[in-house]
Amino acid sequence: MGEIAGKSLSLLASKDSNDLGRSMLDAVTTGSEWRGETQLKHDNGEQLWLHVSVSPIKGENGAVTNSLLILEDVTEMRRLNAQLALQADIERYQHIFDASPNALLMTRAQGEVVLVNQRIQSLFGYPPENVVGSTIEGFFSKDFAVTYDELRPRYFDNPGMNLSESGFETYGLRVDGSLFPVVVNLNLIRAGEEPMLLTTVTDVTLRKQAEEKLFEEKERLRLTLESIGDAVITTDAQGFVDYINPIAEKLTGYSLAESVNQPLDQVFPIFDEHDRTPCPNPVSQCLEKGKIVGLGNHTILINRHNQEYSIQDSAAPIKSIDGCILGVIMVFSDVTEERRLNHQIAFQASHDALTELVNRREFDVRLERVLLDAKTEGNAHALCYLDLDQFKVVNDTCGHVAGDELLRQIAIVLRQHIRTRDTLARLGGDEFGILIEHCAPAQANRIAESLRHAVGQYRFVWEDHIFNIGVSIGVVSITNNDENTSELLIKADSGGRNRIHVYETDDTELNVHRGEMKWVSRISNALENDRFCLFYQPIRPLNGVRGFHCELLLRMMDHDNEIVAPGAFMPAAERYSLTTKIDCWVIEKAFTWLKSHPNNLTHIYQCAINLSGFSLGSREVLTEIIKQLDDQIVSPKKICFEITETAAITNLRYASQFIDQLRGYGCQFALDDFGSGLSSFGYLKNLSVDYLKIDGVFVKNIVTSPTDQAMVKSINEIGHVMGKKTIAEFAENERIIECLNKIGVDFAQGYGIGRPRPIESIEFSSL
Repeated sequence: MGEIAGKSLSLLASKDSNDLGRSMLDAVTTGSEWRGETQLKHDNGEQLWLHVSVSPIKGENGAVTNSLLILEDVTEMRRLNAQLALQADIERYQHIFDASPNALLMTRAQGEVVLVNQRIQSLFGYPPENVVGSTIEGFFSKDFAVTYDELRPRYFDNPGMNLSESGFETYGLRVDGSLFPVVVNLNLIRAGEEPMLLTTVTDVTLRKQAEEKLFEEKERLRLTLESIGDAVITTDAQGFVDYINPIAEKLTGYSLAESVNQPLDQVFPIFDEHDRTPCPNPVSQCLEKGKIVGLGNHTILINRHNQEYSIQDSAAPIKSIDGCILGVIMVFSDVTEERRLNHQIAFQASHDALTELVNRREFDVRLERVLLDAKTEGNAHALCYLDLDQFKVVNDTCGHVAGDELLRQIAIVLRQHIRTRDTLARLGGDEFGILIEHCAPAQANRIAESLRHAVGQYRFVWEDHIFNIGVSIGVVSITNNDENTSELLIKADSGGRNRIHVYETDDTELNVHRGEMKWVSRISNALENDRFCLFYQPIRPLNGVRGFHCELLLRMMDHDNEIVAPGAFMPAAERYSLTTKIDCWVIEKAFTWLKSHPNNLTHIYQCAINLSGFSLGSREVLTEIIKQLDDQIVSPKKICFEITETAAITNLRYASQFIDQLRGYGCQFALDDFGSGLSSFGYLKNLSVDYLKIDGVFVKNIVTSPTDQAMVKSINEIGHVMGKKTIAEFAENERIIECLNKIGVDFAQGYGIGRPRPIESIEFSSL
């Protein structure tokens, strides 16, 4: 201490403690006592802590003459106390540290680790005692040191820095050298008098894995949505587009970039195809109802390029785990071609293929509607029944091709002389019907006369022949007194040549249809004298299935033993309710023949028997079938009953019950003439049939008509989707059969397979 002799007492005061120096000088000057501690920098640069005591020295007179300063070096003592304080803080922090789920490291300003918690070992693999004393950079990837060295000075220079500002992501380094993702947060604290940097390490491996998995799922979903054949649009909870896939881009004309954040109505404007009025927004409906919403069957999309697409779609809500609606996903597809084809098929189902007029089936439906209107509303309507006078002459002279052309031309002539709202139909052969709605009797007579005159003026020219064509027209008013459509048609059917006959209430001439009554008599006679007979026609499997398949066909033997086809007498039988008796005869004869020819029965895989629509609700017919099945000689699996789709749809409830009861025995069912009334597709779900017989009108031109080929293909595919086998009628030649085979139709029937022959001559050549 000799170096301070003669020097100012201010040297004993710390540069940072001027108040301390002044207090010590004041004590010396005033002769008072003072004690305190101060720092002193030694010449070797070491900082020393001194304890200073100032005591006055008084003379004999009691006056202060000098001051005694006693200096004590307490540097080591202060260092020891600081260590004890730090140790106390560390022990206190240790309890807190060990309770944390994260890894905690307390470091000095230079990065030396002074304290860690137990989580260090489970996270990094190092025992805590091996970590203390090391530098923090050794526990992280290389990029950590750069960030840490950049942030660390800010903390010690700005101790009030917000913790949330310092979190950053990096990778921890385990004892085995593997890296794992972590989030690091820094915070300045004090342990004793020394500032320390607390490093919090949070393992985010699971979060990263979840993020990666979520990214993979989103990427997989994106690729899926981009690759599927349907168009997809998703919206947020307000109905604004947030995604469309490439198919949706193509149909709407908007790219993904152009669509995002746009209202759905702008990107996806939809209208009713009939009246072009805007359709309700399916997304808005979905958001409002919170459930799946579908479009109507007549919706079109008109895109930004004014292109039109027939579409079908559904919109479903996207919900969070707690059920909140986050948005909507809408899936739609272009069904333009399918709808066009359905319209075409529906048209052909309700129209005559030759003349493109309404056919008999559709005419009967409209007639039923008009008759109901007359009964319930009292409106006046009229029915005209037209029969060409010279059609047979043209057919016999020039052939069926000429006859067909005559019918086509007559249809054009008739159409030109009726109102647009009236119904002109070809009822069969050379017979036409006109349904004139909201028409008084006098007006109906005038229309009929104009039709007769127009046909009378018409000349049919074929090659070197010229024919004058006449027409007979029967006119009947439709009133609430008429019981059914059959009665109306009988009243309207006229006799005579080239004249108009108006039915009157007391007109006995037309009360009975003479031609049909003649057939009724012949049918009754044939039933009584067993003058019906069975023919068979083979059905060829096209898919490799073995076994002999055939259909039994009914024929009548005339008095001169000429064979009469059912087309001649069955219309009369149906109109006068004789079909159930005929069906019972067929069933009894068919089973009797099968039972009496056990060898043939062995070879026959399946035998089809036709049933009329009236039989589907007949207890008599059902009883006859069950009686034949009960003796178990003929396996029910060998029997397939054929019913027309018209009969099935007309008698849907009875047909379903009838079919279900016999299928319970093991019999099978085929829906005949399928496709001629394609609205019946919707009824298939309620009819447990095993086969669909594709109407021959689509099959006969399948080789030359792409439209007919598409129709057959569609019916075949729909049948297979519904688990039913298909049979094509009118397979007239090998080219048709080959085409059916390529399409995948299961069976073919027609002259190309075999013509109808008496059942007694049955052959099993197709085995």
